Amino acid sequence: GGNIGLASKYFDLNIDNKKIICIEPEKNNLELSKKNNNSDIDFLNCAVGSQNTSGNIIDPGLGNFAYRITEKSNESGQSVEIVTINRLISKYTDNNTLPFLIKIDIEGFEKNLFQENLEWIEKFPVIIIEIHDWMMPKQNISSNFLKAISKHERDFIFIGENIYSISNKI
Repeated sequence: GGNIGLASKYFDLNIDNKKIICIEPEKNNLELSKKNNNSDIDFLNCAVGSQNTSGNIIDPGLGNFAYRITEKSNESGQSVEIVTINRLISKYTDNNTLPFLIKIDIEGFEKNLFQENLEWIEKFPVIIIEIHDWMMPKQNISSNFLKAISKHERDFIFIGENIYSISNKI
């Protein structure tokens, strides 16, 4: 999730020749993200997951940085579109544009994201992810990520709460 756009702003200020897509399911956070950025960033009001479907935004009461997504759209909460990363790649890439870096901080929904439709992993030389097992004990939040990523030739660097996964093929 793009939250209030600080990572988008950082990447915008520090990377040349880029196209940044900021994905944030919660509308108020997305509006703050737009205000915090003033360049050519595409802001999408949706969530990412393993299937193109819909779900709900759940507010666990921890502030605007901790909204969660549930894939069950019949639960309470604000409805949100869920799109696959493969779908986003097909929309945003062409012969002149290739994926390079993806930053994933989706408050536990990474368990869903890494269930299926994982062709996109190989396309990103750099994946930065925050895993949320600490926030949701005994739910095996990182298990699908670990299964999926272990099939690829990648190195891993741990800095703070983030895991940097770097392809060995670049």
